[in-house]
Amino acid sequence: MSTPATNLRRDEAMEHTLAKVLTAMMLIAAATILAGVVMLYFNRTPATGQLAPQLVPITTFSTFQENPTDHTSYRSLATIAQGLRNTSALALIQAGLVLLIATPVLRVAATAAIFAKNRDWLYVAISLIVLASLGAGLWGFVH
Repeated sequence: MSTPATNLRRDEAMEHTLAKVLTAMMLIAAATILAGVVMLYFNRTPATGQLAPQLVPITTFSTFQENPTDHTSYRSLATIAQGLRNTSALALIQAGLVLLIATPVLRVAATAAIFAKNRDWLYVAISLIVLASLGAGLWGFVH
């Protein structure tokens, strides 16, 4: 039989592990975005991934277009995956942003699971409402 002190230690251990996972996700997202920005700045060609002969920026950051003739939209996971297969710098940046957005969503989902495990149904409901709000917001952004 578990005691309240044992449950508290177990919950604290879960929170600590979750914090480590979320920190790692943020660092991976930041590194992914940075790699995409560096790739974009140094003009890697999508077909070969090789540095262009001249090291000049290929974009104007005010419009955020990789190539004025390439109007590929990376607003879905499928187009981001396709862009990553084509070594697109913008797709890499978008993938990093998806990871960054997924971090708090994962946190809310994990919090709901922890509350459910502890049978704290009011906070489960609140967490699920927050999760649904995040999902609706992301759905509206994508569509």
